[in-house]
Amino acid sequence: MANIIPPSFDHNLLCGRSPPRISFHHPEYTTDPPPASAPTLVTSAFNISSGQIFFLNNQSRGGNKSTRISSFSMISGLVWKCYCISQGLAPSTQARLMFNASIHKRLCPPLPKTYFGNAVIRKFATSKVSQITSNPVAAVAEIVQTAIDGITDDFIRSFIDYLEVMKGRILRPALDLKQSELRISSISRLPASDADFGWGAPQQLSMAEATGNNVVYVLDEPGNKRGYQVYVTLDPTLMPRFKKAFYQELLSEGTEKHDYFTLQSTGNRSRI
Repeated sequence: MANIIPPSFDHNLLCGRSPPRISFHHPEYTTDPPPASAPTLVTSAFNISSGQIFFLNNQSRGGNKSTRISSFSMISGLVWKCYCISQGLAPSTQARLMFNASIHKRLCPPLPKTYFGNAVIRKFATSKVSQITSNPVAAVAEIVQTAIDGITDDFIRSFIDYLEVMKGRILRPALDLKQSELRISSISRLPASDADFGWGAPQQLSMAEATGNNVVYVLDEPGNKRGYQVYVTLDPTLMPRFKKAFYQELLSEGTEKHDYFTLQSTGNRSRI
């Protein structure tokens, strides 16, 4: 019993400051009402290996590794570029990519390892479409990585102060995305692939249903601890263009093409 460390429930660690100091723009939340009806959607799942990520990273950057780029940023860069291509957006359009990030180690001082509570923040990466569609995937990934690295203690405290100032208003996450916006979330570190109910390891992990337009989820590939499954939800008319751009990017970097399957908004799956 002496080695058991109790959880920390000190939520005062994430309280707002007095007086509040909002030093950043925080468009991740909105007071706009949700849409009246949901559009028809289709979700496709794409397998991508760690080897493909490695080749995208190294070949696109020409061996220049001055900037550390995570696997999440590489996947985000690939998906973001293909999304902008599929949408046919004007080059001057300002595109935004929303993502979630843990703030446990980004605060000064960091939150206790045993902290029990919500410690995730939303943030946008922003760039002109021309900078996304005309550059290698790794260059787009650097835009994402720069946005992630910008989640500093000052940014987080400003974000918390903003939420405190807006308390009492109908404030909700800006998840009703425009055509120029995409949201990506990674749940690849959750140990779902280790689940065993007596029949062995799961053969397939997937989202139960489409969760929103222009939404991407990154999961671990079952049976492959180093691979990923990327679930992309779009308007059905745009998915063929996304798939074409996705595999063109992979094949242009000398990587292997992987199969994908589609998940209709009704939850029915069909392999292509």
